[in-house]
Amino acid sequence: MAVALLVAGCPQEPTSSPRDLSGELPPAPTPASPADVVTGTPGGVAFWDFVKREPREPQRFAAHVPTGAASDFPLDAGNYARDYWGEGRAATHADFPQLGRGPFGHAIRMAQETSDG
Repeated sequence: MAVALLVAGCPQEPTSSPRDLSGELPPAPTPASPADVVTGTPGGVAFWDFVKREPREPQRFAAHVPTGAASDFPLDAGNYARDYWGEGRAATHADFPQLGRGPFGHAIRMAQETSDG
């Protein structure tokens, strides 16, 4: 079975083949990490993969940001019902378990608050 790919504007056959006369192949380019791809999105400000954390306590989740950004927008664990209406208990990062899956490998689960934690 043969597969062909046609890309508009590209010749079907190379017009010249650059060769390294030493016989060695040039090093392969390093692929961008998924985080680099996302932070390179025009207009993007920050995203969290729930792996990157602050180096010191309380080790909040830190965002991946474009090069030169002034902040890494750390996330505090929070319970909006407590913050806005004074109901419920204080949240901790333990309330957001990592699932070991997701687009970057560490999605978190957000669940309804329970009285036992």
